[in-house]
Amino acid sequence: SLMLMYYGFNKLNFHRIDGGVANIHPASRRVCEKVGLLVEGEQREYFQRNGKRFDRLIVGAIREQWMAEFGEKARACFEELPC
Repeated sequence: SLMLMYYGFNKLNFHRIDGGVANIHPASRRVCEKVGLLVEGEQREYFQRNGKRFDRLIVGAIREQWMAEFGEKARACFEELPC
């Protein structure tokens, strides 16, 4: 959520937050985009399921860029739930 991203950047002082999602899960990608994690790359054939291989999307955010775009909205989440 936006609150977790805000906490990571402002309370834990992270410079970057990143992760990965399987490309076969478009809903997971939408959640990442909604909280400001941008697709930065792709790892081919990272996951295997039922004998098939699937790519992994690498997502990430940099503090300064993220705060400029999502900071105010995230700060409001702490005052008005849910966000």
